[in-house]
Amino acid sequence: TGFFRSLLPVFCSLFPVRSSSSNRLCSHFSDTLLEKGRQEGLGREMEKGLERGNERATVEIAKRMLRAGLPIETVEQVTGLAREKLESLKS
Repeated sequence: TGFFRSLLPVFCSLFPVRSSSSNRLCSHFSDTLLEKGRQEGLGREMEKGLERGNERATVEIAKRMLRAGLPIETVEQVTGLAREKLESLKS
């Protein structure tokens, strides 16, 4: 949002307010930019959340596999988790 907000003075200086229609245009543009920034920010946060959720699920699956007695090499291959991480899950 900061990036888009920084563009507002530039845009508004290009279209000085001479009439109410110019003012509305500048206002509409600023609202559009701010909304676009919010959407992009939300999209990035959702991606991060999904990544964290997938990581947690993978760790939980690895724990179950280890509790079931599967060899650590198999768990490593299936989950893609590092051996060090798997060793820490065993204890």
